[in-house]
Amino acid sequence: ASPLDGVRRLVGYRKVAGTPFIAVAAADYGLLMRPFWRDMAVLATVTILACLGSLAAAWRTRQLLRVQDHQSAALHAALENNEFLLREVHHRVKNNLQLIASVVNLQMRQVSDPSAQRVLHSVQQRVLGLASVHRALYGEDRLARVRADRVIEELLARVTGIGATPGRSPDLRRQLTPLALDADRMVPLSFLLHEALTNALKHLGGNSTRGWIAVDLLHEPGAGADPDDHGSVVLRVRNPLASAAALEA
Repeated sequence: ASPLDGVRRLVGYRKVAGTPFIAVAAADYGLLMRPFWRDMAVLATVTILACLGSLAAAWRTRQLLRVQDHQSAALHAALENNEFLLREVHHRVKNNLQLIASVVNLQMRQVSDPSAQRVLHSVQQRVLGLASVHRALYGEDRLARVRADRVIEELLARVTGIGATPGRSPDLRRQLTPLALDADRMVPLSFLLHEALTNALKHLGGNSTRGWIAVDLLHEPGAGADPDDHGSVVLRVRNPLASAAALEA
């Protein structure tokens, strides 16, 4: 501060060339620093506002994440509950179908007409085929799809075990590609397989020692460039005497 008026000043001096004089200049320190402090105040205000905005955004993001976590947990719980209910539906449908098959079996024992017994037996096998599809559905991780090869394997064991007679047991040849099909496609496919197997057993012929039945489950990829064309599933049932029967699903 100046001893004369107490004002703080910035003082600069320079010797004048070629003379014995020194040039002195002074300016009010507060007046010179006023723009600097004003800029610093603006910068500090902007920085504080930016920090407050970041904190508010972080708090809001955390709140949204919490809400999303709660919604995801609720959705997951609802999905698990729906899956449990759907599995229970398939389980009850399977039990009811097996009950119907048992009732048909009781009725079949009370009928003496061979043609009526054959009709009832065919109905019973169709009902059991449906039951096997529903049993496979509630046992799968994905309830909407079922492993076709496993259902076909079960149906083969049941139909050939019932249809075969002593001394007339066919050689069953399988080529089952592991495939998952929708239930809407698996149900009619099981019906078709039952009819084809029954027909193949019927036409084995008298020489049973050389009789065989071949069952092939194949996947044929799509031939075009359409990405939605996933190809087709082919179920083929053959025996040495009957003509080949190809069933497409």
